[in-house]
Amino acid sequence: MAENRSQPVGILIVDDEEIILRLGARVLAREGFDIAATSDTQEALSFLTEDPERFRMAILDVVMPNESGIELAEKLRNVRPDLLVLFSSGYSPDGELERLVDGVSTEFISKPFTGDDIAEKVKGMLAG
Repeated sequence: MAENRSQPVGILIVDDEEIILRLGARVLAREGFDIAATSDTQEALSFLTEDPERFRMAILDVVMPNESGIELAEKLRNVRPDLLVLFSSGYSPDGELERLVDGVSTEFISKPFTGDDIAEKVKGMLAG
């Protein structure tokens, strides 16, 4: 899927912790990314479904109240198979993350993380 280089790279952030949403959105917007942030997994799916070309990456909390980040990643990748996914959690990742890595970049960042941590991880994933 070709990217339009004149547009900023779109990143979807989904987390049930407001502080993580604000930190991620603020830091990554400052880095020049186009950010959509929500704590609602259905809203996240709607963002991507309405404009799949907008988003190159999703940052998803693994543990959320209604639906896990892993379940959401599967739905998002049904819409955009090449979507890069960065999972975040205060818990250690388990084998379930590995099964999602099917030729598309999936990585993990532990909470708590700093703004520099998330910016560095995102840039590294996008650089490929």
